[in-house]
Amino acid sequence: MITWVDSVYEAPWDVETDVLVIGGGGCGMVASLAAAEVGAKVLLLEKESKVGGNTSLSQGMIPAAGSILQKNAGIDDSPEQMARDILEKNQFQSDPDLTLHIAQESAKLVNWLVDKLNVQLALVTNFLYPGHTKHRVHAPSTKKGVQLVNRFLELIKSHQNIDIAYGAPAIGLIATRSNGAVVGATVNIRGVGWNRARAAKTILALNGFGANREMLARYIPEMAAAYYFGHEGNTGEGIRWGEALGAALLHMDAYQAHGSVAYPEGTLLTWASISLGGVSCKPSWSALCERKSRIFGTCPSCLGSASRHCVCGVRSAHL
Repeated sequence: MITWVDSVYEAPWDVETDVLVIGGGGCGMVASLAAAEVGAKVLLLEKESKVGGNTSLSQGMIPAAGSILQKNAGIDDSPEQMARDILEKNQFQSDPDLTLHIAQESAKLVNWLVDKLNVQLALVTNFLYPGHTKHRVHAPSTKKGVQLVNRFLELIKSHQNIDIAYGAPAIGLIATRSNGAVVGATVNIRGVGWNRARAAKTILALNGFGANREMLARYIPEMAAAYYFGHEGNTGEGIRWGEALGAALLHMDAYQAHGSVAYPEGTLLTWASISLGGVSCKPSWSALCERKSRIFGTCPSCLGSASRHCVCGVRSAHL
C-alpha cells in the first residue's frame, strides 16, 4: 500500500514528472489542466479504460456564488450566503471555515472554466436546488456530466504538457520515512507492467468507496447491501492510502442517498423533475409523493421504502 524509502534516489524510477494525478474523473482532469496551465508536466493515471468517473454519470451541475453568469443574470449572491445555505442544509455538520473556503473558490472555478477553458456552462434558473436560496447552479447545455468530461478530454489531448495512461491503476504510494512526504506511486500500466512514477507533487483525485462492499460494511453497515448508483471505480484506495500515511478519518458514515433510482435500469428521477411537476409513486400507485426532506429533496418514506421497484412518473415536466 505504501512503499517507504529513505531517499528519492534509493531506487531507479521508470517515469518522472512534475505532477502525478491519480484518478481521471472531473476532479483529476481539472487538476491536470490547472497544473499544465502554469507550466507543469503532468501524468494523469486512470485505472479504467476511459476517463470520466462519477462526473460522467452526473448532471454536470456546479454550484458557485458570485460567478460572471450570475452577475450577467442580475443575481446578487455571495460566498458567505452560499456557505450559510450549505451549513443550514447539513445542520452545521461541516467545518465552517472549510465550507466558506469552498464557497469563496466556487466562482473562480466557474469563471475559469468559462473564460479560460471555453467550457459551455449556463445558469440554471428554472428551479432552486434543495437548500439553495439563490440560483447558483451552473450546468452544461445537456445537463449531463459527460459533456464536461468530453470537453476536458479534448483540452487534455491538445495540451503538450499532459500525458494520460489508461488502464493504469496506482497500486500504492511511495513516501519517505523521514517525514512521510509522498514522492510518487507504483503503477501497473496495462500492456507495460509495473512502473515507479516519481513526482514533485502527487494529487489524489479519487472519489469515495461506494463500490467497495468491504469498506461499506465497515463504515456504513446499513448501506452495505444497497443498490450502488455510482462509478464502479470508486473503491476507496485514496482513503486507505491516507490512513496508512497517518491521516485521521472523519465522517466516514456520510453518504448521499437517492429514493428514486429505477432498478435495474439506473434511471434517476431527481428533485429537479419533482419541482417541475414530476410525481413519484409507490408500486401500488396508492401514494403520490411530492414531499421532501433535507436529503436531496426526497421524503423519508421513499428513502425508507423496502421495495426496489418504486415507479416514477412525470406530469407536466419540462425535461
